[in-house]
Amino acid sequence: MLNDRYNTAAERNSDVFLFFACDNSRNFLGVSKLQSGLEKEKAFPLWTRENKTPGLFQLEWLFIKDVPYYACKDILVPIKEEISKPVHFMKNTQEMQFNEGKKLFEKIENYSNSNTILEHFEYYDTRQANYERMFPLISVNK
Repeated sequence: MLNDRYNTAAERNSDVFLFFACDNSRNFLGVSKLQSGLEKEKAFPLWTRENKTPGLFQLEWLFIKDVPYYACKDILVPIKEEISKPVHFMKNTQEMQFNEGKKLFEKIENYSNSNTILEHFEYYDTRQANYERMFPLISVNK
């Protein structure tokens, strides 16, 4: 589906944007733009199972920041026939209409946040390093 959308957008000289959120975070986490169609001959070595998900898309990250769902609650999208809900109720890979996508993009772009998901990684890396200093691994040779 992403490859089809990228190819259609490229023919029209337009772009495909991806909005990212994390389950149970209650935040949008970022926005990226597809920079390529599916590169089938490539595979990401860390998060794929062999031959399960071949191929890569090139992305350009435009924003990486936490934007709470409540800041976007006025953007309504169709969830089921004749039922609209706030944008955070969308399912993974669900397409959104241009006007709603533009509104969400602008909300994320203009939202003044105090942290990002990247800062959380730093916190957990530091926490892990401190734990390992306090409780060094004991190797047992047999």
